[in-house]
Amino acid sequence: MREFLNCLGTKVFMADSFTDLSYHVGTYGNNTLWVCDSNTAKMVRPLPKPNVILEAGESSKSFACLERILSVAIDSGLGRDCTFIALGGGMICDITAFAASIYMRGCKVILIPTTLVSMASSCLGGKTSINFKFAKDIVGSFFPANEVLICTDCLRSLTQKDYMNGFAEVLKHSLLTKDDSLFNIIATQKQKIMDRDSETLKQIITISLQIKKSYIDNDPYERLGVRAALNLGSTFA
Repeated sequence: MREFLNCLGTKVFMADSFTDLSYHVGTYGNNTLWVCDSNTAKMVRPLPKPNVILEAGESSKSFACLERILSVAIDSGLGRDCTFIALGGGMICDITAFAASIYMRGCKVILIPTTLVSMASSCLGGKTSINFKFAKDIVGSFFPANEVLICTDCLRSLTQKDYMNGFAEVLKHSLLTKDDSLFNIIATQKQKIMDRDSETLKQIITISLQIKKSYIDNDPYERLGVRAALNLGSTFA
């Protein structure tokens, strides 16, 4: 497990393999609450208890599911020194981090992103949220994770559509910097990217997060408009 980035106090690690990731997570002990969706829960067997398994999909990013997470934490007797661990894509990471930000006025949170878009972008920056009244991400907080653990082995389980949706975010980041290193990898390593080559993915995720960090450092709470470029795709959509 190699630390390669620190942003707003969030330490970002790259795992060599799923085994490496499992070993690192094992050091957190039992004072944890795991939050997964119905797909990612299958990645860890047996899934440590206590845990919350939400139905995969955007509909779970709700007050009802937030209440489930908080209820399990309380019923399990978890205190302020506990750690919430999110295993999943953007939906799971967002709602788990939001729950951590308000539980006992803030407890530790570890993000283990499992999609390309969450690995290369949304895991960084501290934005947490749920949807409300048909408005996406309308309720939330800024609460940077303590750690982000990235393992490219998780990307092998994605459908081609989900994988390419995430790659679009990487491509966007390559256009938001004067440094052409990320764009050059995209242009020259097309087949490796399509084959989900682990080392190539580690490179593009690392550079993509470095680009995002440069925007976050200049506008950590989106008050100056500097980070608006990062929302270009969402705003256009």
